[in-house]
Formats: sequence, C-alpha cells, structure tokens
Amino acid sequence: MAVIDREIMKRQIALVSLALALVGSACGQGTYINNNVVRVPPMDPALLVVDAETFINNNEFTAIVTNLTLNTQLWDSSNTRKFVNNGLMVGMPGFAFETRPSNTGKARPAESFLNEGNIVVDGGYASYYAFNAFFFSLGLPQLKISADNVTNRGEINLGFNSLGQIRGTNVNLSQGSIVMQDNGTNLLNQILFYSQGYWDGYWGLGTNTFSPSGYFESIPAFTPYHTVTNRSYLITSEQLASPAPLAYLDETIDAANSNRVVRAVFVGNTNANIMANVYFPTRGPILIELQSFGTNAMGTTTNTIYIEDTFGVQTNFQLFANGVSGANLTYQPGNYWIWPSWYGLFFGGVPASPMIIPAGTFGPSDGYQYTAYQALFYPASQLLSDVYGQNITNAAARIEISATNYLELNEATITSGSYLSLRATNHFGGSAGAQIASPFSDINLRVPNGQFTVTNLLVAKVPKHRARWTCSAPGGAIP
Repeated sequence: MAVIDREIMKRQIALVSLALALVGSACGQGTYINNNVVRVPPMDPALLVVDAETFINNNEFTAIVTNLTLNTQLWDSSNTRKFVNNGLMVGMPGFAFETRPSNTGKARPAESFLNEGNIVVDGGYASYYAFNAFFFSLGLPQLKISADNVTNRGEINLGFNSLGQIRGTNVNLSQGSIVMQDNGTNLLNQILFYSQGYWDGYWGLGTNTFSPSGYFESIPAFTPYHTVTNRSYLITSEQLASPAPLAYLDETIDAANSNRVVRAVFVGNTNANIMANVYFPTRGPILIELQSFGTNAMGTTTNTIYIEDTFGVQTNFQLFANGVSGANLTYQPGNYWIWPSWYGLFFGGVPASPMIIPAGTFGPSDGYQYTAYQALFYPASQLLSDVYGQNITNAAARIEISATNYLELNEATITSGSYLSLRATNHFGGSAGAQIASPFSDINLRVPNGQFTVTNLLVAKVPKHRARWTCSAPGGAIP
C-alpha cells in the first residue's frame, strides 16, 4: 500500500493517503482516483483535500463540513480540470465542481464534468444517508457545476431548499435525473422546524359566548367571529362560511347515560378534483382525508393530505412555533396536525356520510373554547411574500441550467422545488421523452436553423398540492 506525503498549498494540510491512489504529481498535474470509501466525518478531513488535474470517484466520497455552525463552505478541489463520478458523492452543504487555483485567483470553468453515478447534496438527510448520523447546516445545500462540457447520465439528488446550478458551453443532461426534495428541515431563529409543504396563515385560541345551534344547525352553517393573528402579525376577527358545506356528525352517549359527546365537521370543498373523507375514530381525534388523483410517467398516483384535530380529546390548548415569516415566528395550535403523503396512510374504519344536522343537536348558549388555524398550501418551497423582493428568482429551491452553445434534455428528469431556469442561447437539442416539473419557470431557448420543435418541455401538473385550508373549532364543532 502506497503512502504518499504531499504539500497542500490551499489548506496547508499534510495528507497521508491510506485508501486512495494518486497518479502523477501533487500539484494539479496528476489524476486523483478514489476506489475506496472516503467518509468525513468520521474519517480524517485531510482525506477530502484534492489537488490534481483529473478527479475520478469510483466508490464513495462523502464530505460533510458543518454541524450546526454557520458554514456555507462547499467542497472543492484545486487545479482540477476534469471531474468524473462513477460512484456516490454526498456533500453537506454541497459541492463546487470548477477549476480553482491552489493559492489565489478566481475560479474558472473546468474542461469537463461527467456524472455516471449518484450525487447527493443536502442540509440534513445527506449525512444520515451516509453513516446513520444527523448533521444540520445553517447554509442551504448547493451544487455548482461549471465546465466547458457537462454530461449527466446519472442521478443528482438536491436537498430541501437547495440551489442546483449547472453552467457550461455544451450541457447534455439526457437520460439523467436532477431531483429536489420538496420537504425537509430548517434551522431558523435557533429553532429546528420540519417543513411539510404548508405555511401558517393565521392562528388563534380563546373563548366565545354564543349559541351553537344558531350557527351550526343553520343551512349553510357558519362560525361566530373569532380573534386570530396572521403571519403579518395583524390581529383580525375571522368568520368561516361556505355556500354549501357538507356536514358530518358523530354523537356518543356513555353507558351510564350521563355524558353526551357531539362531534361535527363541516367541509366546504369547491375543487371537484379533490375528494374529502371524514373519519370519527372511537375515542380518538377527528381525521379528514383530502385526496387527488393524477398521472405521470409511473402511471396513476394518489396524493393525500391528512388533517387531524384532537380538540375533543385534549383539554390543554397551546400555540406552538411552527415556522417563521421574516423575523417573526408563526404558530399552529397544538390540536391540529397536518401531513401530506403521496399515498393513503389511514386504514381501518369507514368514512362518515354527509347529513343534515338535526335541530336540537347542540347545547344552549354558553362560553365555548375555540382554536382557529389557517394552513396555506403553495406550489413552491417558499411563499412569495417571504422571498426577498417578492421575486421568485430569489426563492430557495432553485435549479438554474445554462448552455452557451448546446443544451440537450432528451429523456431527462428534472424537478425543482420553486424555480427552474433553462437557457440555451445558441442551440437547443430537444427534450423528447423528458419529465420536467417546476412551479415557476423561465425558459430561454434558441435553435440556429429557424425550425423549433418543443416536446415534453414541462409537465402539465406540478406534483404538489395547491390548496388553502382553514379550520376553527368553537364548542368542539369543526366548520
């Protein structure tokens, strides 16, 4: 086994290579070949230092350079003109594939970049994927590729709210995939949030004095006014009403005939493409299942959002921090749980049937507790109101692909969380058989011969829910 000592001018680290083969000299004139597992941590960070003309990865190369620190340093190499990945590369916060000098000076495009394997960049998932330990980065995941010739026939997996940037003279992404996660973990205002694709619109809890029968037994049903705080921190009074809501009712009387529990749900659904099911589990929370059906390259898919309300089960109501809007925290009442799913998770039980609420169902006028919440579903990974300048090109979760001479996307798979930019300013080679999806896109394509045929450039539907759900529970009833 060869042991090679070399001086690294860029990081001034002496590298002892026990698992790598370095062919040629150490100053950007040889070939770095990784045929083994390089996994940092727990291995020595010196193993990540590369100064060679050609970089070839045939096994695993994991570079995690931060853990709960403000560190946006991407892994890069020195003097590398050619990059080849045939194995697995995992980076947090990511990679920069370009030619950088050892000492000082600006980076410039590499000669070539070829990915035949799998590249993963992320802010939390990547490290778990690598060696079963969680790490989090305050810097958003990034993948930057800059080369004269860029080819991706493998897989590129981008983390939640990441930036994927590919710039080249000739860019061939045919038969490869670039896929971005649409949910993940954010560390904001020193609080760890898991984003599931919805945002807090408004929230509130309190007590109202009113007659439930006057509101919930009327046709259509509506709620009394209730005080809420919205994500702009304005305190407002809200009232929920729908022209023709469907009513669902569950009434339980205990064996001693001393306690009567009434649970009611009112669903105002104006979207014919979404099916709503309501469940009343025995002694459990109310569950609402919203489903839509679509088709993609894999066939028919079922997309589901579950809404769980424990209002009738718990008695101690609180607001919990659930996200941020600018510098302000946003909240969600603790009795509501919402989670999207690509497939149905609820099993067992029969959904309730809609009905007309009988007169006398609800009790007399009294003071009733309530919680109120509005969840905002948006196709992008950020609300536009939270983006700098309210410009979608500044949003997180972006993929930017640019080719100054030739761009080919035939049979490529590309999904972006918020924004996709495609630029071929000289010659676009086509996108036949491609699956490309993004909530917002800028397309700038050109052909030199005056004939331009575009097929499969963008899918008809973005694979995300887009809806606005709002719920209030005064007196235990859920409009």
